[in-house]
Amino acid sequence: MSNLRAEAIYMGCISSTSSEQNVPMNRTDELHGSYTLTPHAQRAAQQRGITLETVQCVLYNADVRNHRGEGKMSFAISKKKIRQLQAQGYPPKTIERVHAVVVLVEPVNKKVISVWHSFKKSSWRDYKQGNTFSDR
Repeated sequence: MSNLRAEAIYMGCISSTSSEQNVPMNRTDELHGSYTLTPHAQRAAQQRGITLETVQCVLYNADVRNHRGEGKMSFAISKKKIRQLQAQGYPPKTIERVHAVVVLVEPVNKKVISVWHSFKKSSWRDYKQGNTFSDR
């Protein structure tokens, strides 16, 4: 078992008995649900301090899915889901890491385009459906 996989299991994102035990877990290989990181997403995650395990956890547990235009979708975890994860016994460190992380994906090509934190109140639009540039 790789160190990254062990850390993802420790974080509570992946069950140690899951059928995905043979899924490669390094930055160039596939993520949960067959999503791959683009070079931009790798760079953005590194610059913003978001680990691959956090991205996987958001993709796995996301309950907020919004269309972002041009066939892209954003995935995030709502405050309600965060409380559910706490009740399920997820480690507090995991909860802290996935809180307010948004993952932008291109579902057709199964690629993660970018990741970011939505801490600012003005960024609440990352959680709700809103106008996108393609709507203009």
